[in-house]
Amino acid sequence: MKPAVTTVVLAALAAHRGARLVANDTISEPLRHKLWMWSMLDVTPEQRRRREWLAGDTDKGSDTQGLINCPHCVGFHLSYLALGALALGRRRGWGWLRVAVVVAAVAGIQTTLASAQGALDTFSHVDPEALNDAAESAGPEA
Repeated sequence: MKPAVTTVVLAALAAHRGARLVANDTISEPLRHKLWMWSMLDVTPEQRRRREWLAGDTDKGSDTQGLINCPHCVGFHLSYLALGALALGRRRGWGWLRVAVVVAAVAGIQTTLASAQGALDTFSHVDPEALNDAAESAGPEA
């Protein structure tokens, strides 16, 4: 049985919000820091190598990101957890589980809209005269 489109959309939005919460939001910064400390400090080289997937390895440069700092990675794992929660909630009659995913989905929509608004706000501060000057200096279009 394949999931309905609304189920997939709800799970995607919930995973989006959860991924931002884990990987980007300042409220989870202490947790990310503790996980990094646990995985990288005061461990043997072998333990560090095995734990690198969680926190990344800063010795290799800034392009090596661990799971806890990667919203794409966290979102991937939260997506199948959200789909599973929706299916389990429906199958077992646990409405609270489905409500939790819907609340996370609504929060995901809200954060996406807030991010889009923030991006649009940066464009609203563009000087119209500077745009006109740039267009005039570019010359007529061919």
